[in-house]
Amino acid sequence: MRVLRTPPDLLVGIDPTRPRRDPTADLPVGSTLVLYTDGLIERRSTGQDIDEGTTALSRTLDGLQHLPADAILDRVLDPVRCDREDDIAALAIRVEGQLRRPGAGSLTSTVPDVAQRWLDEEQQRVWRTWLSVSELLPRVLDAQLQRDAGLSHAAYVVLAMLSEAPGRSRRMSDLARRANQSQSRLSHTVARLEDRGWVRREPSPEDGRGNVAVLTDAGWEVVRSVAPGHVEAVRSALFDPLTDEQTHALGNALQAVLDRLDPDHSLRLREGADAG
Repeated sequence: MRVLRTPPDLLVGIDPTRPRRDPTADLPVGSTLVLYTDGLIERRSTGQDIDEGTTALSRTLDGLQHLPADAILDRVLDPVRCDREDDIAALAIRVEGQLRRPGAGSLTSTVPDVAQRWLDEEQQRVWRTWLSVSELLPRVLDAQLQRDAGLSHAAYVVLAMLSEAPGRSRRMSDLARRANQSQSRLSHTVARLEDRGWVRREPSPEDGRGNVAVLTDAGWEVVRSVAPGHVEAVRSALFDPLTDEQTHALGNALQAVLDRLDPDHSLRLREGADAG
């Protein structure tokens, strides 16, 4: 593990006439590059400066190279309090292939024959349409939930997953998987829901290890009141524009993609299944 240090530049926009440098670094295949804002390492409330924070972050990262990039971010963000005022952002990038600089020879990559498999015109149209839909649909659903209940879509999914569970509770690890959130992001989401009195955390009654999230009676009432409007928003945005035949075709197409992404069915949730 090493810290990449470069001379600091002025923030973008402070002096447009001043040239900026593009830092470069040669990283071996398998390396993980972690980028972060100073809010992650600087503690203004305790007087910890950036150098001290960098040292602490280095200790946290040391020995985590074997973990997936998202798991590394979970370890980095877990200790961060959700009431911090600093802007915090972190990005982990895993070097999966080695690219030579232009003019330095041939290009090698983990993607075979990439130059021979450009998208044709129809594939390009479908891909760009999918990108637009995947961006706009969550935005529409989020707007409806913010308007009706002051909720983000991510927070509503957490409430909904709890409402469907026996005893209206789930282990945090199971809830993170069902809500498609990392452990650290789920912790922040649940903390905000706790502040509103809709969720509480308590030790697991089964073995006492780890926590479970429990939907409170107030949270249950929120789900009951918000769900009809949310279902209508989903129907209006996704299904109303489609015929029955198109809906069936869309379901088959998405299932085919899911089977490619999760061939052993280890990542998806079976309909009606409960992980406890």
